[in-house]
This record gives sequence, C-alpha cells and structure tokens, in this order.
Amino acid sequence: PPLFPALRAEFGLSNAALGVLVSVISIGLLLQLPVGGLVDRFGAKPIFVAGTALTAAGVGLAGFATSYLWLIAGAVVSGVGQSACHPADYALLDAVTDSENKGKGFGAHSFGAYVGFAVAPLVVGGISLRADWRLALFVVGAAGVLYAALAAFTLDSPYRRRLDETEPGEDESTLAETFSTLWDPIVFLLLSFFVVATMANKGVQT
Repeated sequence: PPLFPALRAEFGLSNAALGVLVSVISIGLLLQLPVGGLVDRFGAKPIFVAGTALTAAGVGLAGFATSYLWLIAGAVVSGVGQSACHPADYALLDAVTDSENKGKGFGAHSFGAYVGFAVAPLVVGGISLRADWRLALFVVGAAGVLYAALAAFTLDSPYRRRLDETEPGEDESTLAETFSTLWDPIVFLLLSFFVVATMANKGVQT
C-alpha cells in the first residue's frame, strides 16, 4: 500500500485494481490449512524458511514488473509464501514454550508483527520517495531472502524433534480428516469469524 501512488502513476491503475493486489496476497489465508499439514509432516523449520524465501521472492519479482499482470504474479507468489507463516511460526513457538509462558511468547510474537506493519510503510515509502519504488521492492525482497538464509542456518528444529518423539500413530490424521473438521459447527464459526475479521483488517490497513 505505501507504493500505491507510484504504482498508480506507473501503470494507470484504479483504486479497485490496487485493492485486488492486496486481496491476491491474502490468498495465503486459504492455504494455511494444507500448509499446516505439511508442517506436521516435515517439521516447522523447513516450511518457515521456504515460506519466508518465497514471500521475499514475490516482493522482489514485483520490482521487475512491466505490467499489472506482472504485479499480480508477484502478489500470488508472495501470498503463497505467506501461507507458511502462522502454521510454522506458532508450531515453533508452541514447541519452545510451556504453559506458564506460552501466552507471553505468542503475545511478543504478535506485538513484533504489528511493529513490523508500522515500520514497513516508513521504510518502503521512504525508499520510494528518495529513490524509486522498484528499489524499495528489491531492498525488501533481498532482506527477506537474507533472513530466510539466516533462519536456515541458525534456527533450531524443536517442532521436528517433538514429531520424532511422538509414538507412531499418535495424533496422526490425514489431510482429508483435517479438512473434515472444518464442518464442525464451532470450528466453522471460528473460521468464519477470522475470515471476516481479517478482511476488515486488510481493508482498513490498505
């Protein structure tokens, strides 16, 4: 969103077309359930690293855009990458916190995310104003790739160890069984709430 004025001027886009970009990035919300299945199968660290790298690659890809469709492609790649965020990071947090400090750990994590949301417009908008919107996307994309590499080499794998310590057949479920839980009235109600709340948040944020 901080780049919307520059993108509007570059490609002659309407507000609706710009809004579609944000909506496309949110495709990751729809993929979190199957990605959560991958976390339970392969562990949280590789999914987190891959998702972070893919998110960053999508941002960098948008920096090369010569058309609106190219921007959409970058948003799709970034959105798919973001689908790994919550299934992986909350699994990692859950694995390294106990019942006494779990709330604090999750709270610190969420607070850090909102600090990032607050700082991003200043960084991205600042680079765009002083240099170019493409450079802003390249810088953010490169920072994301570097962070993914740092995580790949330094991040521990506590959730993978937890999976390895689980008895065979214990807490295992197929992807179909996982999807079937969506039709549980309480789960469906909670899912609907978070979908609507997220749509409202994205709208206000944009």
